Amino acid sequence: MRVIYRGISLDLSRRQAQVSAHRLTEAAFRGARSDRERQNVLSEFAELVDVPRPTVEDLDDDLRFVTREDVASLDQSSMLTVASHAATHRHLADLNPDEQQDELTRSDLVLRRNSPSYCPVVAYPAGCFNGATVSIARKIYRAGFAVSAGASYRNPYAYPRVGLGQHTVSELEYGLNPLRLNILVPLKTWFRVGLSRSPDSTGSAT
Repeated sequence: MRVIYRGISLDLSRRQAQVSAHRLTEAAFRGARSDRERQNVLSEFAELVDVPRPTVEDLDDDLRFVTREDVASLDQSSMLTVASHAATHRHLADLNPDEQQDELTRSDLVLRRNSPSYCPVVAYPAGCFNGATVSIARKIYRAGFAVSAGASYRNPYAYPRVGLGQHTVSELEYGLNPLRLNILVPLKTWFRVGLSRSPDSTGSAT
């Protein structure tokens, strides 16, 4: 189907248009400043594509939120620990210091009250953080994990985060390799930033 979403015509039968719709929705969601605005973003898109928003009962078990009973079942002797990912998964670098304080403090309080296996460290949503994030996290957590530019083993509140997922041991070793982390990743970031600032043929930023 072809739709007009946020002023852009998208042919959703095409993969690239689906990716664009995803990015537009994510940008709108990240820009929302309240739960009400975020709900409106999701409802707007559902109405546009004529697909009802799913209820909790519609979701598969692995997509449902955990409950207090779930986290309470992991006691202090468990091989698994629970840590913070902020309160609502908003990209912290996009928020002002007061909003970041709320995101990081609320998550810590909820987990302290409900999870016997809670370990007070935080993985920043999408790995995004800034100086204010680190300053606030230092007062609440023992460490913080990031994936964006600035992540470094030298900073316990910006440790590089390596996703496990389907990774093999060799892939994990590659991800943690000091040469990659200290030289290749910074170079890649530097090139990417440089390219994003270079003018295109029309003279505008790409």
